[in-house]
Amino acid sequence: MTIKFLQRALLATSLLVPALAQAQDFAFSSAGNNAVYTASIVDNLGAPASHINILVTSGLGGLDNPQGLALGPDGNLYVSSFGTDSVLRYNAATGEFIDAFVTSTSGGLNGPDGLAFGPDGNLYVSSALTDAVLKYDGTTGAPLGFFVTPQLGGLQGPDGLIFGPDGNLYVCSSVNDAVARYDNTGAFIDQFVGPTSGGLEEPQGLAFAPDGSLLVTSSDTDAIIRYDGATGDPLGFLVNPTTAGLDAPIEMVFGPDGNLYVTGADNDAVFAFDGTGAFVDFLATTGQDGLIRPTGIVLLGEGGSTTGGTTTGDGTTGGTTTGGTGGSGGCSLIR
Repeated sequence: MTIKFLQRALLATSLLVPALAQAQDFAFSSAGNNAVYTASIVDNLGAPASHINILVTSGLGGLDNPQGLALGPDGNLYVSSFGTDSVLRYNAATGEFIDAFVTSTSGGLNGPDGLAFGPDGNLYVSSALTDAVLKYDGTTGAPLGFFVTPQLGGLQGPDGLIFGPDGNLYVCSSVNDAVARYDNTGAFIDQFVGPTSGGLEEPQGLAFAPDGSLLVTSSDTDAIIRYDGATGDPLGFLVNPTTAGLDAPIEMVFGPDGNLYVTGADNDAVFAFDGTGAFVDFLATTGQDGLIRPTGIVLLGEGGSTTGGTTTGDGTTGGTTTGGTGGSGGCSLIR
């Protein structure tokens, strides 16, 4: 057997071995078709001809109008199913349905939206239609009662929520255009961002920036506004409504590359902005692979590795992921 023959045989064999799947950096909900997608910076950022991956297929496990996403301490993906008043749990690696972690209307849940795993490991869920935040056992999903009682501190239409670096819970109050702050017992502290402060209209998502400032999506004005992380004073636009092209921003999360990734619900797209608010490119272009009204977005693989598969040319088959564990949904708590 000649060397040339061996080289040809090895080449032919290598062509039959699939390439290792690229790590998937983000998962984002698609409210318009009841699905959850994943995408990676390497494969998808600025690559309009690429395919984003369907992780959770349409309606799997009864998913209806998905909003908030969080990566749990167990490494699984938690999704608020607004249309069924429940929180569903999926394998973040494969998209396989595990269970209704919070069953329909459990604890009085009505219109679940933002999700956050707290420092205590329990799950906190904004109940948009009862103006409250509910608490659930982070292991069993059993209801633990109100964390924020209905309309405490003027809370109306609670949306995205996040635990801040001070250990307090910050909640978007979308109806009165404010961000409310509560301590670790659920007691009201203040309206950290007062009504319409800095031009805020219909806040949906929250993120703390590396410099400590609080970022808030202003969905009705197509902007992202910065606030002082200590005082709540407005610091101006991070993403200006007149220049970015962003339409109805909902949720956002910082990626491992330092860029801010934002769902544009009325764009049917996911944007990337740099730390100054300048547009970088699209992570998912308008309607890519059936994406309709993206809402929640979460960073995958925190504390571990999450590896994603590929989509077929029609974008209908989901990728698979393998690997590690993750913490909470971090800055990704959604409408």
